[in-house]
Amino acid sequence: MTQMSPLTRWEREDWCNLADRLVTTAMNHATPGHGRIVMPGEPGGLGTDIDGLEGFARVGLLAGARILGERGEGLDELAEWWAGGVATGVDPSAEDRWLRPSEHRQACVEACSLALMLHFTKPWIWDQLSQRTREQAVEWFQDVRNPEIPDNNWIWFQVIVEAFLRGVGAHWDEALTREHLERHEGWYRTDGWISDGPRRCYDHYVGWAMETLPALWTLMDPTWDLSRDFATVHGPRLRRYLEDVPFLVGADLDGQGGAAPLIQGRSLIYRWCTCAPLWAGAFMGVSPVSPGLTRRICSGTVRRFLDRGAAADGILAVGWFG
Repeated sequence: MTQMSPLTRWEREDWCNLADRLVTTAMNHATPGHGRIVMPGEPGGLGTDIDGLEGFARVGLLAGARILGERGEGLDELAEWWAGGVATGVDPSAEDRWLRPSEHRQACVEACSLALMLHFTKPWIWDQLSQRTREQAVEWFQDVRNPEIPDNNWIWFQVIVEAFLRGVGAHWDEALTREHLERHEGWYRTDGWISDGPRRCYDHYVGWAMETLPALWTLMDPTWDLSRDFATVHGPRLRRYLEDVPFLVGADLDGQGGAAPLIQGRSLIYRWCTCAPLWAGAFMGVSPVSPGLTRRICSGTVRRFLDRGAAADGILAVGWFG
């Protein structure tokens, strides 16, 4: 029998085990109400309140992927834990509540991850919340419209939140969504590449925020005419972009099956998030990269960092490796 992953020796179980280890370790650093996750180490530059929200939202995106990947099977306790954290986060009276976007605009960034997590895990988390909690959550997400945001990938944080609100039957801002889609179109350059804003900005933010987030947005409701029309344009562009992506990853097998993404621009810490557009292309059904090469690049990239201690204790290091 041919080995499925002869170079990286990584299969789905390895990915799931890694996700479970990262999520479980992070959950151990949650506040009593689970509304925030504050990782050990020096506070971030935006303050511990934002650190706690960021910890919950970004780990929640991974936890949500695990729940969705198993269709909730056998993960009832995990879903219940995260539902409890959502209930605390949107409760204005809770000590470990989430900062509102109007209190700190960084909350707009985290709102996007939270919206994606709640949308794609709706049967297992959102639908289990009380009516009062859902009302508080809607109010919190609607506040994402209030801050003035940078003229770059941040538009997608608002677009995705508006799609989430639409999906739960809440008031959403169609005019803002269409305005941001027009701005995104104005940043398209050539050969599938999109600049992160009107300036000349090309780095790993492009693969994540300008290629992957729009792809996920189209998948939130593929039957919606607005996202369906957008997908007919974004899909071919993503396909063309993915023709270049394999050349942004080293073929350095180093005897262990690893592979290093290009050291590039503002987003050095993205590490294996550099793989995101490859998965996005697979999800949209437009990737020109074979399934085998997709696995090779993504598994190799993850191994590159794990084998060098990037998450030795279940917590991602500040640097690439240590």
